[in-house]
Amino acid sequence: SATTPSTATTPSTVVTTTDANLRLLATVLGVVAVLLFVLRKELLLVSFDRDMAVVLGKRVAWWEALLYLLIGVTISFGVMTAGPLVTFGFLVAPPLTARLLTRHMVSFSLLAACIGGATAFAGFYCSYRFDLPLGATDVVLACLVLIVVAAVRQAGWVAGMARPRPPSA
Repeated sequence: SATTPSTATTPSTVVTTTDANLRLLATVLGVVAVLLFVLRKELLLVSFDRDMAVVLGKRVAWWEALLYLLIGVTISFGVMTAGPLVTFGFLVAPPLTARLLTRHMVSFSLLAACIGGATAFAGFYCSYRFDLPLGATDVVLACLVLIVVAAVRQAGWVAGMARPRPPSA
């Protein structure tokens, strides 16, 4: 009808998405996660030490193209389902926070996922409790966690979290 907005023109949000879209998103992201796990050694090698990958005979351009394809699929389906603010907010804030706290790839990945999950849950609670917009609340909370962790690390209040000092001459 004329008064009902079309789902193709309204911004997508997590709360108003359909069950079919959520199932599609879960399926696609599940496939991407499995591929990233199975191919992690090659993808990490190509991403962090391109020269060594070339020396080892890896087809660097192919691996990079695959990685960019997986990233593109993840972002496009996330934007379709949750909207651009939530998608980009959760692709940036939790990993940046985890990067401040960890030095190894496995702990970084797990901590970023935990931070993302915890801030999403807390953001959903705050959104419901205080009648705030869900996406913006989630992203603001994730950014607040990042700011607090960065401030604590900068101040050196927690042992081992202080910024590394440059080597002395």
